Amino acid sequence: MDAAARLSRELVRAGLDRGSAILALGGGVIGDLAGFVAATLFRGIAFVNVPTTLLAQVDSSVGGKTGVNLPEGKNLVGTFYQPALVLCDPAPLATLSDRDYRSGLAEVAKYGLTLDVELLEGLERDPSAVLTRDPAVLEPLVARCVAAKARTVSADETDTGQRLILNYGHTLGHALERLEAFEGRTHGEAIAIGMVFAARLAEARGLAAAGLVSRTVRLLTSLGLEADAELPPVRDVLSAFRMDKKYHGGVRFVLLEDVGRPVVVDGVPEGQMRAVLHEMGATG
Repeated sequence: MDAAARLSRELVRAGLDRGSAILALGGGVIGDLAGFVAATLFRGIAFVNVPTTLLAQVDSSVGGKTGVNLPEGKNLVGTFYQPALVLCDPAPLATLSDRDYRSGLAEVAKYGLTLDVELLEGLERDPSAVLTRDPAVLEPLVARCVAAKARTVSADETDTGQRLILNYGHTLGHALERLEAFEGRTHGEAIAIGMVFAARLAEARGLAAAGLVSRTVRLLTSLGLEADAELPPVRDVLSAFRMDKKYHGGVRFVLLEDVGRPVVVDGVPEGQMRAVLHEMGATG
């Protein structure tokens, strides 16, 4: 919020008016922040999103969600505000650190597990071209993920129904980010652990057949992501769950009946969440 206020004041002093536009050049945080400022400055000016990270290109730059974090939770202040243009150029992806690149692969994995089984099967057969950042592979990969998200968002722009499935792995993921004051795991690293938790929870509830967890772990590991990592105490995680912006009279999860078959589940008993967190090594 402090950054949004500072930027807004600087833009006004620089002479912007309602006919101006903001260009966001960077990763997901830059796009979310620039979009939020564009949505609120002068009650809305145009903005163009030019994402330069894999995570932003395949996910956060598309769909019109803008927002900033509070200490209490991620993206708790924001708007739905569509950019005038999103331009995804795979060339900058060659400049990313390995960690930032792998972070983006977590969102690619999410699309494979939830919406695009052909994408999933391709990653499972041979992830090597993706891992080496082959430009001939990256451009269609980004386009495929963008198309999957665009189809979902166009059916539910304001996140009240079908779009919720894009939050697969994000309930625990956002909790981990918040508990680490947004200075620990990257978004993708947190979402990877969140998808393992969701798979374990789906199996524990009998929603998914045995094998979903092992398939998820194999996929994430093959993409260079940790599927088994230290977790905060259970009581802290449960408290963070209740601060999630998708909290709806209870903790809401996106779970899989099988790959490509996501469902939104409300009212998961606390005991079940505790049991899965304990299975994953959390204490308390």
